Amino acid sequence: MKKIVAVVLIALLVGAGSWYVAKKVIHHSEPLLSEDTVSQMIEQKYGGTVKEINIIEEDDQENYKLTILKEQIYYDVTVNGQTGEVLSFKKENEETEEPPSTHEEPTDSDTSSPNTPITKEQAKKIALSKVSGTITGVDLDHEDGQLVYEIDIDQTKTKEATVVINAYTGEIEAITFETDEND
Repeated sequence: MKKIVAVVLIALLVGAGSWYVAKKVIHHSEPLLSEDTVSQMIEQKYGGTVKEINIIEEDDQENYKLTILKEQIYYDVTVNGQTGEVLSFKKENEETEEPPSTHEEPTDSDTSSPNTPITKEQAKKIALSKVSGTITGVDLDHEDGQLVYEIDIDQTKTKEATVVINAYTGEIEAITFETDEND
């Protein structure tokens, strides 16, 4: 009886080992796309420049991890090493992993090139289109690696808003409201 149990256990171990090796061999038989191919594909699809590319292994699958620079913003991109499918696309230090649309909608700020900041007057106009009031200050600052306009707007004697606008895209990054309770 002990011999039968030993033979069955050995057979199971050999079978499991063979299955594991076969899985690894079959998995790696798919050709890995070259770094140049992946870089060109991502640059064509999303624009920008690939600054770094590495091979990583996730869930028994080899993928490429790229860092691209587009319009003064760094993005982390993960690409399937065999198929070239974009698995994630996110700004550095962000949680979202939705790949952006490759079709870009035109905006009012498209009158300037992506490498040229919008003017202070354009930033004021954008801010006032979202928040009514009187502009009391405009600053051009670097925030989280991006060039932004911070526009202060008095809405009433006790209520103020600050609108943060990306200086290259003209997109509103944030709007904060403050109320002064002392007046």
